[in-house]
Parts: sequence; structure tokens; C-alpha cells
Amino acid sequence: MVTVTKLDKSWITDEDFLLFYESICNNPYILYKPYPRQAWPLYEANRPNQHDEPNQILVGAGGFGGKTYLGSMMALQYIDVPDYSCLVTRKNYAELTGQDSIWDNIKHWACDYDRLGDMACRSNESKLTIEHPNGGRIWFKAID
Repeated sequence: MVTVTKLDKSWITDEDFLLFYESICNNPYILYKPYPRQAWPLYEANRPNQHDEPNQILVGAGGFGGKTYLGSMMALQYIDVPDYSCLVTRKNYAELTGQDSIWDNIKHWACDYDRLGDMACRSNESKLTIEHPNGGRIWFKAID
């Protein structure tokens, strides 16, 4: 396990940076830019897969450490790609949809018609989905 206290830019390639910049920093659905401890997991999650295995990251921090914003950024990173599908899970319904949850962030960031116009996503509270006009969709599920 590696504890990251600051982002070491020496191992970031130009391609890594371009993907990060275009899909996170220049993404109209993500209202906040990640700080270095949030950026590292985003870079790591987007690295090429090794041995046909998906990338796995474990992010931890104290309360108000930015984990929910990071999860919101990761879910929205490719929302504009047609047929994109993402699943966000939490332990229970209250954690899934409560105030300051990933659901709450994404609903406010990506479904803001006043700011985004025709690019705004639609939220479906009964199905717990966020859908992009191109068909990309984020699903939310409480494990309970």
C-alpha cells in the first residue's frame, strides 16, 4: 500500500495528463478541480490495465477528506460517452442519496439546466439514475 501525501508528477506521461485534463479538469459536469491527493487516484484508475485486470484503487481519508467529491468526479469522468455505464454503491440508502452524497453532488453538478442547457443530464429519483443526453448513465444502488 502506498500513502500519497503529494502528487509526484515525474511519473505522469503527456498522455496521462491530457486524459486527466480533458476528462476531469475540462469536464463541464465536474464543478471542482481535484487537489493533489484526489488527482493521484484519478490518474491511477485511468492507467492501462495490466494482465487484463481492471485497475483497483483504495482511497481513504478522515471525515471531509474529499472522498465523496472524488467519487463524484470518477462517476462523471466519461458521462458524455455514448452508452457509458457506471454503478455507484453505498452501504445504505441514506448514505447513497443523503445530503452531500455522490448522488446529491452529481444531481447538482450535472443536471443543472440553467448552467448546462441541452447538455444537462436528467435525474430519475425513482430509478436512482442520472442520464446524459447521449445515453451515458450512472446507476445508484444501496447494498443494505
